[in-house]
Formats: sequence, C-alpha cells, structure tokens
Amino acid sequence: MNAEIDDGSAVAGLMNYFKTAAPDDMSQGDLSRRIHYLKCEEGGYQEMCEISEKIYSEGKLEGKIETAINMKKKGYPDDVIADILEVIENKSVF
Repeated sequence: MNAEIDDGSAVAGLMNYFKTAAPDDMSQGDLSRRIHYLKCEEGGYQEMCEISEKIYSEGKLEGKIETAINMKKKGYPDDVIADILEVIENKSVF
C-alpha cells in the first residue's frame, strides 16, 4: 500500500488517518473514538503510559537476554554476565 496516494477511497482515508492519528478526526468510527480516548482523556492517557512502559520494559529485557547470550558465547562466566547486566544469576537463562 502506498499511503501517499489519495484516490478518495476508504482505504486511502484510513491510510491518511494513520499518518496523522489526529484525536479530533472522527472519520474512522471506533478507531477514531479509541484514538481520542487514548490521546485526550485522562484514563486513556494513563492507559497509554502503562502500555508504553510495558513495551519499553519488554524490549529492555529482550536486549539483556540477547546480550547475555552473546557474552556467554564469548566465554564470560555467568556471575560476570549477571553483574554487568544487573540481573539475578539464573543458570537456566544462560
């Protein structure tokens, strides 16, 4: 799909909406209402913060796991890996 093409179709309208996700643009029904809630209403803003924190934490953990695996392949001992990555040593992870 090319989001730059606006042929007036419903798909083109949706692609344009994805580019802006303007909270006051209600052209996309339920999706627009959800975006408005998440961006403009207090409960939605808190929900977005929680979701963002979860995504950040999961990405951070995945990065630590990948680093631990690479360090193990290079011969670092488990206790050193755990200390460097600031995690509790667990033999089953390494």
